[in-house]
Amino acid sequence: MTRRARPGATTAALSSALLALCALLFVGSAPGATAAESCCRITSIDTGAAVVTAHESATGRAFQFAVKDSLLLFTLKVGQPVSANFDSKQVSIGGAVCCTILSASSSALPKTSRPGLSGGPPANAAAGGPGVALPKISILAGPPARTVLRRETHWESRRLTTTIDGKPTDIEVLHLRGVKGIEGAQGLPDTAKQFLLAHARTLRPDEVAHYVVNRKLVEAWAKTHTVPESLKHKGGGGSHSGCHSISVHCADEAVKHAEGEVAKQADALRRQADDEWKHLAREVGRDLKMTEDLALKCFADQTLASGPRRVSVSGLSVSADLPIDLSGKDGRVSGRARIALRRIDLKADVEIAAFVIPCAFVVTAFPAWVRPKSVSINGTLTVGSAVDLELHARGAFHKSIPMPFPAAPVQIVPPIVIMVGEVPVEFDIGLEYEGQVAIDAVGLLDARLRMEDEQAIPLNFTCDGHGCRQNGEPTVVPGSRPSTHELQLSAQGRVTITPSVFPALRLDVNLGALAARVGPEVYVTADFRGAARADCISTRPASATAAAAGLSADVYGGINLRYLVEFLRPELPGADSAVKNATVKGQSQVVRQKLGSFPVGALAAAQPGKPGAASAPCPK
Repeated sequence: MTRRARPGATTAALSSALLALCALLFVGSAPGATAAESCCRITSIDTGAAVVTAHESATGRAFQFAVKDSLLLFTLKVGQPVSANFDSKQVSIGGAVCCTILSASSSALPKTSRPGLSGGPPANAAAGGPGVALPKISILAGPPARTVLRRETHWESRRLTTTIDGKPTDIEVLHLRGVKGIEGAQGLPDTAKQFLLAHARTLRPDEVAHYVVNRKLVEAWAKTHTVPESLKHKGGGGSHSGCHSISVHCADEAVKHAEGEVAKQADALRRQADDEWKHLAREVGRDLKMTEDLALKCFADQTLASGPRRVSVSGLSVSADLPIDLSGKDGRVSGRARIALRRIDLKADVEIAAFVIPCAFVVTAFPAWVRPKSVSINGTLTVGSAVDLELHARGAFHKSIPMPFPAAPVQIVPPIVIMVGEVPVEFDIGLEYEGQVAIDAVGLLDARLRMEDEQAIPLNFTCDGHGCRQNGEPTVVPGSRPSTHELQLSAQGRVTITPSVFPALRLDVNLGALAARVGPEVYVTADFRGAARADCISTRPASATAAAAGLSADVYGGINLRYLVEFLRPELPGADSAVKNATVKGQSQVVRQKLGSFPVGALAAAQPGKPGAASAPCPK
């Protein structure tokens, strides 16, 4: 594997998917324009004047065209094919009209004195001129083997064994969690640390500060590069001097200040860090003889998406049984609960997006890294559930009892590896379960609730450090099996019972760098007021007369869409170790429908309480 193309290497390595992505990122479309067949090839690029020279293969005619999009200019390569329409004076690249022909001649073009971006071909130049391209995006086939080499609080080294282009490949990957991870990582060259720290200081608290580095590549890069002057003045970026830079020391001290003062200081430090990063980009850009506008764009974060990956899983099931026997100072509840997910089917497209700095992959000025940005899912999750609940409650009781579902996520598909250039990004998809029985009772209750239901829930989410954004309104497609329910109640007082289950899809990038849990919370609620007042506890057996005066119990079934986004920012004030310390939660109601009303019967087996046990006298 090589990080950059070398003299003599082919320049046609980009896949059709990447070409399409490049067109979206860097090429503006022109309405009504049509692309001609490639007729010509680029012979030289003048980045200072933003002028490209090419020649027509059939006639040898040379012509020059202007490239107004500076980032597009930087992605062009000598020898790259282009299309030209000499009648309309338009040039097309990658099938899109982009540029205007300035002049054309009938003779071959004389040699230019500026063949490369910096007056000569850079280290990664292709034959005859500079080779500049965005990193290739590819999804590797087959599950990888992953081995933890070293795991520390804020950084980790892992070996990834996989197959690339038909060849077994081992990649040692460094995962750096925020400023602390960069500062503490052993084996990461100090030169690379300066660049990473300078970038990490610019990130807001709701951005993922998890950096992925190919160790072999960054070590090879560091052997031939020194720290730029603007970074040398930072003294490593982690010094304590007045807390004029964002570092672990400043973050720890910030906890001592008032919350408002911390926010002001953090904003000011981020603005300073952002200015310093732009200054660094200009400094490196001048060395490469790039325009300032081009340098700022090419050394800024750009988004690359993996493209959709189809996931189809069926036949999953899980259940949990819970014996209930709880008592408190005001009441007691006993019984049993069983919640089962009899059918879990998923058909969806999943996708991840990552931040890259284009110039880090196309010139040797910066070390290359990848930073996760977001995860997306678009598909349907079908859930068939069954609830069987028996409860006996006396007195006042307010409790949510968790169901004993498996604690660890169940991996439902093999890990997926997306290669961004030669930096791997790992993607895992699992299923987690949560369930509970919420009881809010004052009085006497004997209840038996059974319910079966099946729903198909469309999921269309994009999740990042800001939370999850739902694309379109949430809906529920009726399941293939109609819901059935049965409720038997005999009660006095006020009682609400809500058993619920939450099967959550866990979309995990780099084992915790960015994890999103998205799924439907299926619940059923039995809610009623019996013969006694809501604020009293009966000390007498229920009577037929009292039961006749009671109200009916209403039973509702519903689905909430819930999400939880977790990402690591261990350098923030108050953060603890390498645990999930930044979370964004959300919930939206999808459907709540009344399943029916049932009469409340008398408590035949109710036992009188001790005198004086009631919190208030009950009506006679």
